[in-house]
Amino acid sequence: MTKPCLAFILVLVIPIGASAQRHGRADAIQNYIRGGPAHSELLLQVRIQGKRVYFRGSDLRKMHRTEMVLPDPTTGTKHTYEGVNFETLIPGTSSRSGSEIIEVCFGSHQTVVILTADLDPSTEPMVVDTVDGKKLTGYVPYYFIAKTRQGGLAPNKDVKQITVKSVL
Repeated sequence: MTKPCLAFILVLVIPIGASAQRHGRADAIQNYIRGGPAHSELLLQVRIQGKRVYFRGSDLRKMHRTEMVLPDPTTGTKHTYEGVNFETLIPGTSSRSGSEIIEVCFGSHQTVVILTADLDPSTEPMVVDTVDGKKLTGYVPYYFIAKTRQGGLAPNKDVKQITVKSVL
């Protein structure tokens, strides 16, 4: 009786552990054994002239870094934003030609449109991944900061996509 029971148990156990479950992921067992799926880095999408370029947080940290200190409009405390100038993310083009539009998609389906002619010439737009020395985390860990000639913009949080469009 023990041999048929042992054979029956092996027939049931081996296929379950060796193959993916129906409607499941092929790596479900590996994820269960190791404690969950590996955390992937969240991407920032930059679109220019119909081409899409994706950046990871590790890519941004390898580029030339700049800092900007801005006061919080509600509390008045100053925060140090650290990141990459937007110009370095779009090589070979200049967003300062005056005939372009920058669309920033952020938050929950919100979009802000910025004319490059309205940007403050003394500062560069920035993609930020660190605030006050702490790496941003969360669903979309990127901010976009651009100052305008009229007095500036607050940082756009949870930036998913930045699109540069030419206006002719």
